[in-house]
Amino acid sequence: MRTWIFSLGQRVDRVAEHAVYDELINRAVYAEELGYDGLFLAEHHFSNYSAIPYPLMLLAAASQRTERIRLGTAVVLLPLYNPMRLAEDVATLDNLSDGRAEVVVGRGYAALEFRGLDVDKSNSDSLMEEGLDILTKAWGQEEMDYQGKNWTIPTVTVIPRPFKETPPLWWAVGSKSSMASALDRDLNVICASAPGIKPGGHVDTTEAPHVDRMYSMYAQECSTRGIDPTGRRFGAQFAAHVSSDPSEVDRALAAAVWNHKLAGRLITDRQRIDRGFVDMSDTSDADLIDNVPRQVLDDHWMICDPQTFEKKVEKYREMGVTDLSLNVGFGGMDDAAVRRSMELIANVLQLRELV
Repeated sequence: MRTWIFSLGQRVDRVAEHAVYDELINRAVYAEELGYDGLFLAEHHFSNYSAIPYPLMLLAAASQRTERIRLGTAVVLLPLYNPMRLAEDVATLDNLSDGRAEVVVGRGYAALEFRGLDVDKSNSDSLMEEGLDILTKAWGQEEMDYQGKNWTIPTVTVIPRPFKETPPLWWAVGSKSSMASALDRDLNVICASAPGIKPGGHVDTTEAPHVDRMYSMYAQECSTRGIDPTGRRFGAQFAAHVSSDPSEVDRALAAAVWNHKLAGRLITDRQRIDRGFVDMSDTSDADLIDNVPRQVLDDHWMICDPQTFEKKVEKYREMGVTDLSLNVGFGGMDDAAVRRSMELIANVLQLRELV
């Protein structure tokens, strides 16, 4: 199982963006020292949920401070891009990092981000499918052209070419249709686990963890296609903080709840934003997750003591998860605590010995 650190680049307080970036790049260096396999960076726009509008730029900077770890987007919001420009940018990162680039693409969910970039969200499925067509052709063919509903491209050669081979391409799946499309395209898949947010903003406390449900769907979809599910990569992402101090676990859990409420406002398009910061003073949604039973949160996240963490990881290893993405540094958790957790996770999983 490969182990990745994932970062949102979140701004809880009005800290300068450059400080967020310095912390992320230093965290990438530390992750490499600890034996982690890779770094995933998010992409979000126009709010303090994430200060990373274009993760490839930060990954390029991290490539110059690291030598071994993989460098990936999780996710790059494909419908918001000219796919030819994205193909060039990813290939540039791949060359700068000597072939360490990986790309997770996703359709996106925040209407705010589509509006701000003047993209029709209702067309995101079509933009996603055509974007994947173009990326595949741009990297796989020395010369390519394309004619589609959204894009018309004359015969061109994308320069630079990927470092040695096509960077691994993933689809962040959240539904049966996206899972099916990813498998039909022979792409890796990844999903994230968190209590489900319904259209009205309510939290579903009855559902099994999202990763569990998506892996079951993955196995079924593989079976219908005659595919061995163990023969490809399936990634799972969890909010994670590991500590032997119960008070620190509680603090991390509170930070994850805060982060979940902020994400929920973006997902349901109920955000009120003041100069880039989502207004969290409105308590009308306080009951949506604040009163969710602790056991439900524990089932969805990896915010726990080392022994419980080890059992959770083993569960997903046995399930068939090949890549574990651990979301750290959410909700204003201080860097010292995040680094302690990263080191403890590395020790539990014996990551240094696996390098």
